[in-house]
Amino acid sequence: MLILVNSTYGLDISFYDQIAAEVTGFRKAAPGFRIHSADAVDGGVVVTVIWDNGQDHRAFFESAVKPNIPAGCAVRYSGGRTGQYHRRVRRPPCARKRQHGERDE
Repeated sequence: MLILVNSTYGLDISFYDQIAAEVTGFRKAAPGFRIHSADAVDGGVVVTVIWDNGQDHRAFFESAVKPNIPAGCAVRYSGGRTGQYHRRVRRPPCARKRQHGERDE
């Protein structure tokens, strides 16, 4: 499994949204894709992705994303982590926040 964070500086969030709309269907169908999240930051966009492996991510990025990034934008990777994870915690879809002092019965 690969967890990767990249920062793309010089890319406006509205332009990112256009790129994302164009590649979403391809991403969902891409082998190895798990999760994608993006947030606007000063001067660009930070994207966090989870893929089964680096090869699947690289193939998707090179074919679907990279050609859509405007010249002058700098994509910087803060590194990726691959391997087996000891523990992953996900909130169940039906989970709700407990009120202060509330206990399980």
